Amino acid sequence: MTPELDTALASRHSKIYPSHYIDGRFGFECMDGWADLLDAAAGLVQQHVDAIGADQVFARQVKEKFGSLRIYTWNADERSVAIFDLIEGLSASICEECGHPGTIKEHNGWLRCRCPAHHMSEVVHIGRPLPTEQSASTLMELLNVALKFFDYNVLPCLRWFTQPAIAFGSTTPASLIHSDEGRTRTLRLLQQLEFGVLP
Repeated sequence: MTPELDTALASRHSKIYPSHYIDGRFGFECMDGWADLLDAAAGLVQQHVDAIGADQVFARQVKEKFGSLRIYTWNADERSVAIFDLIEGLSASICEECGHPGTIKEHNGWLRCRCPAHHMSEVVHIGRPLPTEQSASTLMELLNVALKFFDYNVLPCLRWFTQPAIAFGSTTPASLIHSDEGRTRTLRLLQQLEFGVLP
């Protein structure tokens, strides 16, 4: 992750991603494309911790492994673990470089999740900005509604995100969450399903 984005993300969520460096960085060991997921997850976990008065949850390490996110934490209860597990699973469908839809493929002996535009490229620091508060809030709400809908059972929740949805013209919900419009459409569909309204 670029130092600028690392510092901005650690600053926004200093309790979840405490600074390990003098310049304020946490030390994320992944590219910028997963910053939106990390931002939304930290927001949801902090909301949960504050709501129940639990011990502060914080990440010890965040890195890429075998093409997807790995997050190692302290003090995470079942709900916090579910939130982090969900974004780990979603990262396997999101380009680590740019945040667009991607797949895990082997390249030069390494498994990497990349979109078609970045599949054959070497590691490139694109330099994405931190998501706006509004964009982060929409993704947080989407992930929260999805987890609640599946009673915090991550596997069926991930299956729903990664299987083609007829309501989206056989596109997967995970492939839409890189944009604000896609997040809003996916959230609307989940809310319709929650209340038994046909899309």
